[in-house]
Amino acid sequence: MKTIKQSTLKYIAIITMFIDHIGAFILRHEVNAKYPAGMKMGDMPGTGDPLLITYFIIRAIGRLAFPLFCFMLVEGLFHTKSKFKYATRLLIFALISEVPFDLANKHEFWYPKYQNVFFTLFLGMVAIWGLSYAKQEMKKCITGKETSILKFLSPICVAMLVSCSAVLLADEIHTDYGMGGVLCIIIMYLIYDMYIETWTRNKAYCMTMLSGVVVLASFNNFEAFAFLDVALIAFYWGERGKVNKYFFYAFYPAHILVLYFACRYILG
Repeated sequence: MKTIKQSTLKYIAIITMFIDHIGAFILRHEVNAKYPAGMKMGDMPGTGDPLLITYFIIRAIGRLAFPLFCFMLVEGLFHTKSKFKYATRLLIFALISEVPFDLANKHEFWYPKYQNVFFTLFLGMVAIWGLSYAKQEMKKCITGKETSILKFLSPICVAMLVSCSAVLLADEIHTDYGMGGVLCIIIMYLIYDMYIETWTRNKAYCMTMLSGVVVLASFNNFEAFAFLDVALIAFYWGERGKVNKYFFYAFYPAHILVLYFACRYILG
């Protein structure tokens, strides 16, 4: 059976994200201008308006991107040599991306009421890092290296505090996908960690993706289009493939800037 490498998943993620952002950063402004009263996504296909139908299709395709990024973030936690450096990279690119994101999204240099998706990924990373730490410390107690009940309970409390704080902070600062995005990453981590050593890799990957999409769809039913990601993951068996990781980090702010200038050129 033909399999998909992780590098292919990353390319699928950035391509679907790019398509989604054409809708979010260009077509959305046309939709808002034509329908100032607003319109629900679910009502768009039935209008017969080519603009709304195109917008709906583009945004539906884009639903595939975020769960793929979340899945690869979870995998990255298990394979990275330095969780600190991993989290730091996410935060740095969150800061770098914020001005391009605000320009494209709101046509403002700085818009503090909505933050780019790198902040969501960063908070998700911090949350699952805390859970990973708790697991390691609990193992020490179970294996007899640490016998104090305080040593056993402390990491659990720390993990709960960090995870809850990350979820609440995402909601408070209004990151892209918000608390649902961080919860998606947390649930994916827990399912991945639970099944990766007892099931075949492929089944564990599929269950991980399925659980994450269920979380997202529970916050917004339009995210249900991301269930297609489960079919993609069914062909993934853990092979990494050749990839330049910094390309995928840099692509986010770069493509947003390109779309911003394209929007200014098209819409004036």
